[in-house]
Amino acid sequence: LNLGTSTVHRILNSLKNAGLVKQSANQKYSLGYKMLKYARIIQLQLRYQEIVIPIFRRMRDECEETMAFHLYDGTSRICLFQLESNNQLRRTYTDVGVHLPIFPGSPGKAILAFLPEKEQAEHLKGLQLDQEKEDALRTELGKIRRTGYATSQGERTQGISSLAAPVYNDNGNIVGAVN
Repeated sequence: LNLGTSTVHRILNSLKNAGLVKQSANQKYSLGYKMLKYARIIQLQLRYQEIVIPIFRRMRDECEETMAFHLYDGTSRICLFQLESNNQLRRTYTDVGVHLPIFPGSPGKAILAFLPEKEQAEHLKGLQLDQEKEDALRTELGKIRRTGYATSQGERTQGISSLAAPVYNDNGNIVGAVN
C-alpha cells in the first residue's frame, strides 16, 4: 500500500474502534462482527430492490413523485433506496443508507403505527415528548392504523409533504415502509 506503519496502525485502530475489524491475541487483524450488520443491510437492499423497483416504477410514473424504501432496524429506519421522479422539481433523498430517527416523518410513523404495542411504547418513551405531544402522536398513530398509511407535511424537511405505507415480511411483521 506504500503507507507508513504508523498510518496503517492509526487506520486499523479507527476500524477496530468502529467494530469493523478485530484483533486476535496474536495481534492479527480480521473483519469485525459489525461487518455482518452492514452485509445484512446490503443483502436486504438487493433483495428488496429486486422486488420493489418494478412496482416503484409503475407507482412513480402514475403519481409522478419520488418513491423510497425505508428499512426498520429495530431502533431507527434506513432509507435503502429511492427511485426519483422524472419531474424537474422533485424530492431526492440525500441520506440513502443513513440511520434516521423513527420519528418524525411519514415513513417512520407508518412503521411506528404498526409495531407491536410494547415496542411502540418503548419508541414513544424514547422520544421524550411532553404529554400533550405524545397524546397527539398516539392519536395520529391510531388513525394511521385505521387508514393504513401515514402522512407528514414539513416534519423532517420544510416544504416536503410525504405519504407512506408499512411493508411486512412473510410472517406479517413490519420490516419497513414505502413512501
